[in-house]
Amino acid sequence: MDDIYIKNKNELEKKIAAIKKDGKDNLHVIADFDRTLTSIYNSKGEEEDLSLFAKFRVYANMGEEYNKKYDLLYEKYYPIEMNHDLPIDYRTEMMIKWWSEYVALDVAFGSNRKFIESVLDKLDLNLRQNIILFFETLNNNEIPLLIFSAGIKQYISGFLTRKNIHYDNISIIANEFEFDNDNKLLGFKGNIIHTFNKDEAIISHDYHFKTIRHRGNIILLGDHLGDLNMAKGLKHKTKITIGFYNDKDDKHLQKYIDEFDVILCNDNTMDYVNNLLKKILL
Repeated sequence: MDDIYIKNKNELEKKIAAIKKDGKDNLHVIADFDRTLTSIYNSKGEEEDLSLFAKFRVYANMGEEYNKKYDLLYEKYYPIEMNHDLPIDYRTEMMIKWWSEYVALDVAFGSNRKFIESVLDKLDLNLRQNIILFFETLNNNEIPLLIFSAGIKQYISGFLTRKNIHYDNISIIANEFEFDNDNKLLGFKGNIIHTFNKDEAIISHDYHFKTIRHRGNIILLGDHLGDLNMAKGLKHKTKITIGFYNDKDDKHLQKYIDEFDVILCNDNTMDYVNNLLKKILL
């Protein structure tokens, strides 16, 4: 499996030229978080493939009973999420059930804000190599970055803050915990965000929308075919989509090549994305 696949080089060059011509003030970036901005390897170089959400569970150490119930949910629903042969309506229904049952589990085991903060203080997650330049480039050029995730907003925000990279240009749309006056977890605020309903249109009343609604060009980063929906709902003049293909085999690779403009394989670094930004911003 090669490291980089480009669906149509001539078309991609035209897109790059168009975005460059329009200038940075007409550009914004949308990125998934887990397995897109993060590596599938831990800081020791060992393949771990844990999302921030799953990593949090490891560090939380909620006990054997909790872990058993959590694992049962994962074993039931994750294969459905990743099965591209199942109808999307069915997979969508199952994702809602998964997240509903998960948050109910956390509520039942007494999760609270203080506990979440204490776990985040010690949590270690490996970001994709050379990603700091990516964050700094966007921030220095005042290009809005929307991190759009089916994960937990408090986890992502807390993690980036502790890494000193939660810049002012970053907005996060993800499932958000709701707490009572005693900081005990009540559940999720609003509708559940999952892999198959990440749609930029849901931010129409969000601060991020006010920031990017006049920016017609977009660079989209994701690791799942469902991440392509993150750009739906708003009109875009020019769109470049970059997919991180994290599978060990090439069973679904062609589907990704057909849908994304660029595919980066083998736990690739952020170098391609950084060089693309450099090319656009020069």
